[in-house]
Amino acid sequence: MNQQTNYNGEKMSCVDIVLPNYNKAIFLEECINSIFNQTYKNWNLFIIDDKSNDHSRTIIKKYLKKNVFVIYLKKNKGVSFCRNLAIRFSKSKYISFIDADDYWSHNKLEEQISFMEEYNHGFTYSDYTPFTTKNNKKKFKKQIIVPNSFDYHQFIKNTSIGMSSVIIKRSILGTIKFPKVKICEDYYLKCEILKRNNIAVKFNKNTMLYRISKNSL
Repeated sequence: MNQQTNYNGEKMSCVDIVLPNYNKAIFLEECINSIFNQTYKNWNLFIIDDKSNDHSRTIIKKYLKKNVFVIYLKKNKGVSFCRNLAIRFSKSKYISFIDADDYWSHNKLEEQISFMEEYNHGFTYSDYTPFTTKNNKKKFKKQIIVPNSFDYHQFIKNTSIGMSSVIIKRSILGTIKFPKVKICEDYYLKCEILKRNNIAVKFNKNTMLYRISKNSL
């Protein structure tokens, strides 16, 4: 894929987007549209469907392009397995995460990756807005303002980094994997990254809408 340039005309690196899905068909289209509508086009999307039994496959088929890679699992393996599998296939400089019921602001990738390139940050996140949906109407809650940075000791006291706002350099992720646990798998991954003398830095904008639903972990 050809490299995109940022506001200064400099070439920007490709990002691989990790999207696990399990029975989120009713939200999936909004999530994927927020990726396709990004001002930044130099991305690959890895969708790992965790043996959904709703109409997720029908939705995913609408988005099959050369930079969209889909794996349908034959057994339900959980979100950690899905993310780890996508990371294993990832080859790009950056890895970004999004959950199937969340969605992004349209310039999230362009601005956040530009910020990372300019200041050589390896692990970034942003503020985000939680919302609920009732009768097809969204109710937006108070914006979550996250601290400006975290080291390991700060993070274990304040775990407010939203996973769907995170972009990480593949080089600092290395061989670290999401653990096989039912909840808080992203907490353990972030801890492992920060334990290795990495600092997480906030991109100081709101780039993500975080859906709260009955099945939210």
